[in-house]
Amino acid sequence: MARPTSSTSRPRRSRDDWIDIAIDFGSRVGFDQLAIEPLAAFAGATKGSLYWHFADRAALIDAVLDRWEQRATREVIDALDPTAPDAAAALLARTVGHAHDATELRMLLASADARVGPVVARVHSTRLAFLERILTGRGLTPADASARARLVYAAYLGGLLLNDDPDALRETMLRALEA
Repeated sequence: MARPTSSTSRPRRSRDDWIDIAIDFGSRVGFDQLAIEPLAAFAGATKGSLYWHFADRAALIDAVLDRWEQRATREVIDALDPTAPDAAAALLARTVGHAHDATELRMLLASADARVGPVVARVHSTRLAFLERILTGRGLTPADASARARLVYAAYLGGLLLNDDPDALRETMLRALEA
């Protein structure tokens, strides 16, 4: 991640390093509270180091949102076949109760932010469509698949907010996904 520089003991950070640091920091304080000065202090770096890679806070937030969407949605969906018999179990194994839960929860809580909200809405839509594909592949009508996908996804979101036991939540969701 960080490489020591020759002139100081401060590490040199790449754009990707800063995105990861911002995700870590945002997961702790909330993405609506993500600001340059506190982030630089958290990283033990100067603001200039961060500004070397990002023009402003908006550019950093956009990069953080893109990384979260990629990791928490696109990569998961791309790795799964919605028509596979174990698609539901594989999906839940890759999502429920993993280390990204704090990031996921903080991102959802920040969805009122003008930059965060549209990305969160797009993530919801993408995830719901994927759940619907799993369920229609199991023989449910599109209307029934949509209704069940919304209930299962609502259980997932509620489980995050309630800090439910991941194993119990995964089992409940798996039962609901079984057609």
